[in-house]
Amino acid sequence: MELEDYEKLVELRVTGDPDGSGSTRDGVFQMVAGSPALELQQSIRTGTIASGSAQLFTTFYNEITGQEGGLNEEVVIDPGTGQHTVTFSFSAWEGGTDFQGNTLQWGDTGNASTLTKTDATGEHAQRKLQCLFYWLKNSRIDSLPEDLAGPLASGGVATLSWGQHSSQGVYDPMDVVLEEPSGTYTGEEPTQFTGSITAISVADLGSDSDAEARTPRGT
Repeated sequence: MELEDYEKLVELRVTGDPDGSGSTRDGVFQMVAGSPALELQQSIRTGTIASGSAQLFTTFYNEITGQEGGLNEEVVIDPGTGQHTVTFSFSAWEGGTDFQGNTLQWGDTGNASTLTKTDATGEHAQRKLQCLFYWLKNSRIDSLPEDLAGPLASGGVATLSWGQHSSQGVYDPMDVVLEEPSGTYTGEEPTQFTGSITAISVADLGSDSDAEARTPRGT
């Protein structure tokens, strides 16, 4: 079966006020998954605890059950502390459209006729690279909501939409923080740049569902 058009669009959304204008808004960076230059890789970084670190639990379990593990048998505990990651490697070039012919947004306005510090929609590849990293450099991306961030002025989590992880898909878009974003622009390929970002799925403590765990009982 063919993928739907929305499944072929990868969208990174970063919330912040990178230019200090006093207005918090979203920087939206769109890429097309049908391009051979776009590659996505998922992984789970397991957070299991091996028996050496879980010795106290092993001893307690043996005392309660009266059972003992055999020689050279590993005991592993999964505390649920693993990380779901999506690494996407991509290229961007001047212009660029989705499958309906709409110009791919690259910043906070989506206006291809005006270049600003915070938007390079439809612009030259070098300008797009600079705009993306302007947002990433000047935005705080973490799990903290505004009421907990205080003077840190967090913009909260970023949002990654791709495949069925989208508003039209069967899974919600992913709340993420970003790890080691990189981008390369060379004179050999002056019409495009390449980049790579690892997105790590995290809890958004500003959302109703994720914030419920931090709400005191009776409030």
